[in-house]
Amino acid sequence: MLVNTFLHRNITSRVEALLDQFPVVVLRGSRGTGKTTLARRIADDRGGAFLSAERAASAGVGRGHGFTVIDDIFDATPGREVIDAVRAAAENTRRPGTFLLTSSSDPHREGADATGLEGWSVAVPLLGLSRGEFLGRQDDLVTAVLEGALESTTSAPTPTGRQELLARGSHPGLGTSDPSDTSDWYRDYLTDLVTRDVPSLVDVDDPSRIRALLGALAENQAGELTIADLAAQTDIPASTVSTYVDLLQNLLVLDVIPAWEPGVSSQEIQRPTAVLTDSGLAMTLGATDHGLLKGFVLAEPGRQSTWTEHRFRIHTYRNGSGRAADAILELRDGRVIAIQVPGENGTPTEDAASDLEFLRDNLGERFIAGIIIGADGSGYRSLGERVWEVPLSVLWELNTLNTPNADPDGSPEE
Repeated sequence: MLVNTFLHRNITSRVEALLDQFPVVVLRGSRGTGKTTLARRIADDRGGAFLSAERAASAGVGRGHGFTVIDDIFDATPGREVIDAVRAAAENTRRPGTFLLTSSSDPHREGADATGLEGWSVAVPLLGLSRGEFLGRQDDLVTAVLEGALESTTSAPTPTGRQELLARGSHPGLGTSDPSDTSDWYRDYLTDLVTRDVPSLVDVDDPSRIRALLGALAENQAGELTIADLAAQTDIPASTVSTYVDLLQNLLVLDVIPAWEPGVSSQEIQRPTAVLTDSGLAMTLGATDHGLLKGFVLAEPGRQSTWTEHRFRIHTYRNGSGRAADAILELRDGRVIAIQVPGENGTPTEDAASDLEFLRDNLGERFIAGIIIGADGSGYRSLGERVWEVPLSVLWELNTLNTPNADPDGSPEE
């Protein structure tokens, strides 16, 4: 059952801030993440016009509309004509906040045709809903840790019901659905992804190849990405696998997380990690329970990174001696928060704590905190200097600023 209430998107303030700086802002997101709904809401708040690309082509751009939202401009048939008109209007007015454009793909991606908006526009990704957004919270793990929340928290853990949470995924329309009812929706979404979304960006002779690649990625969810292994597993040429991986990243369906090389070991592994960004899709494709949990722990900070004031990048860490951290959140000043999801049984282990202590001892003051995700129902406890065992809900409950979470007049997410 799809949800008809509007859920506040934590990235809204960032989009508004960018509109105050640039003539053109591109809001990009995969189908179903709510970019059209958010863009329409921003148009209403600013008293602007909301146009489809087709309507913009027929009505003209920059003719008395003021602030204008144009939906799916890079994906529509008349898109080129409208983009040229947007560029001309931006050049003539040179006024911030003239256009908000939506797109399912990144117009600035490597290999894409020049849009003509280079220098006039900035693109911002809209990912699926974070767990905090589902709950109406401005979730921000990094800010909470920097403010000492791990040291001061005495709250009981929020029950998570991990399997239900992972099955629900991050698509806005599924927010309050029974997780058992979401599988049919994700199967339909998967069909559209392989037969419509990817082929809209590149010629695809056989859509079943995309399906096979997604299945292989899910089987190794949150594992090392090796193009040669995927090619062998799917019987697809390595060059084609590489192209499809790039396209899935462009559609924000897949995140390829770079390896972290801090120089604390002579054998640091440089292979990246691949994560299907929506746990419901990964579950539908057959990901293991442990892979689903690791993928969720990597994806949630990724969503928060699009709105937090403390900018950070996400990495993974492994070395030849077996030391590892499933997530490294690296701030601009080089300080890090390390996260471990230990063991197939999901319980903390001495090895997980030892890995974090290794990083702490070698990084010194750069090491802010080490976090081990405990078993469902576990609480917060210190395991030593700057190392904690925490519940999964640490990802969204440390920062509890309330945000509006429902609008009785809201429309379904698009």
